[in-house]
Amino acid sequence: MLYFTKNLSEMEHLAGASEEGRKHSRKKMKIILLKLKRVCFGALSLCALIGTLAGSASGAIIDSSYSFGDVDPGSPSSLADEENRLVHLINLYNGDPSVAPDGNTYSTNLGANVPAPDLPAYDGLGGTGQLAGGFTSATIDFGTGWDYLMIKWANVSYYYYVGGLTGNNDVTNDVVFNKKGKAQDASHYRFFNEGARVPEGGVPVAMLGVVLLGMFGFRRLFL
Repeated sequence: MLYFTKNLSEMEHLAGASEEGRKHSRKKMKIILLKLKRVCFGALSLCALIGTLAGSASGAIIDSSYSFGDVDPGSPSSLADEENRLVHLINLYNGDPSVAPDGNTYSTNLGANVPAPDLPAYDGLGGTGQLAGGFTSATIDFGTGWDYLMIKWANVSYYYYVGGLTGNNDVTNDVVFNKKGKAQDASHYRFFNEGARVPEGGVPVAMLGVVLLGMFGFRRLFL
């Protein structure tokens, strides 16, 4: 009888301990879930910030310091004509042999914001189409980015390297003037090589930050 009572007491003790263990496990799980929720919320907030920064303006002023070449005259000005001139100017800038697609005058420029050769090749996918001009300075939306921008100032076409620039940027004519020194209006502009260049800084570094944040958070949860 004494033996049975002792065993029963031990069983009740073990059952109580098991219940306490389950309560402790449930409490620990709630804490883990709460921490996980906080980590996920932090990662989502950082991703939202990244999206905002990625879509924000680069705020650059596109002038002669971004130009790598010009064509005089810039006519005729069909998409095919301006594509061919772009290819020829890229080849000239990169030091490759190239035959001019027409009898116009081609000049290469060494703008301070143009990288050293080699400039990326034209992707052959066409530009944005002909867009209205009528300005000497304007703010233009670069969207998610392009490699090249062509602006025809009066009858001279200037080609700019704008790789890595996104969002709103200012363009200004500091290259084509009339005899009285007045800057001439743009006839139109085109972009080429959509999204071909990605800035080397901000967004990739921020995405790495999200990964590290997640790894750190999970490490803290289970250590």
